[in-house]
Amino acid sequence: MSRINHSVRIIMSCILIQLTALASEAQSRPQTTQYTLNYFLSNPAMTGLENYADIRIGHRRQWSGIQGAPVTTWVTANLPLGYTAEQSTPLTLPEEDDREQFFHLLPVERHHGIGLIAYQDNIGPYVSNCINVSYAWHLPLTEQVTFSAGLSAGMQQLRYDASKNIYPDQSLDPVLMNAYDNKVSPDLNAGIMLYSSRFFAGASMQQIIPSKFIDAKNSLSTYKREILLSGGYNFRLDEQENIHLLVSALARTDFSNPAAINLNTKCTFSSTWWVGASWRHNDAVSGMVGLHIARNFNIAYAYDHILSPLGRFSSGSHELMIAYQIFKFDQRVSPRVDW
Repeated sequence: MSRINHSVRIIMSCILIQLTALASEAQSRPQTTQYTLNYFLSNPAMTGLENYADIRIGHRRQWSGIQGAPVTTWVTANLPLGYTAEQSTPLTLPEEDDREQFFHLLPVERHHGIGLIAYQDNIGPYVSNCINVSYAWHLPLTEQVTFSAGLSAGMQQLRYDASKNIYPDQSLDPVLMNAYDNKVSPDLNAGIMLYSSRFFAGASMQQIIPSKFIDAKNSLSTYKREILLSGGYNFRLDEQENIHLLVSALARTDFSNPAAINLNTKCTFSSTWWVGASWRHNDAVSGMVGLHIARNFNIAYAYDHILSPLGRFSSGSHELMIAYQIFKFDQRVSPRVDW
């Protein structure tokens, strides 16, 4: 029995070392399964997309059962700027004869958007905090297609929590601790997007400024630039357009680690509830479900079944997100996009 316990401790130590390496070498942005519910997280060009203010809170607990596995919490908020009264959503329902037009998608007008992103990511002994403000400009190219470009900038903080040292019985070198402790770095991200009511395609670059997060001499621990590519199309499956199927993909790479590829499907019923599935290459398959609890309040949950060897030690990953829209009359009325 003691040999078995010893072997388990060795395996868990190896996992923790891998987690520490993930934090200290890759320094990728936190991943989310439900990226289709918050493109704003991965591309600042989506800032102020819709005709209402949008606030979202998410929490992800990755690889449950493994000590030191990533735990991420984020908050985002964004809203459009530059509306006239004619473009705003009506405050009362129209007469019966005008309702068909009333529930059509609102055309996109030239406008701006501003937003805020804040998150905390915990991986083993590392705690990463980030806060960014964002801006985007939306320019219609035709009656159906719009181009947008955006920037986000802010600060990243990384600190080392000695109480979560993977070797708690060994003291840390004070010189090394000074190199790890409370490092603050600038953060800059940019993106572009082409979209209509039915499709979207975009590209973004994150962590544009190459700064070290460990000041130790000859350290290679830097925030790596990441390129993200995304795209999707929304199919309407019935004549009444009550059932929509969104098929999308997201790929990200920092050109030093294997590219991460996500494929996602999301089927929405009567603009009220939805189910979905996702696949990440060599990582996980996921099931998702969401519900519009009220006209301005949504909730969604995702569960990841792990496909990698870590699945032997973990029961999976869990992700919860809630969303609240303000300055919005009804979730069915006059959105800009239908995906």
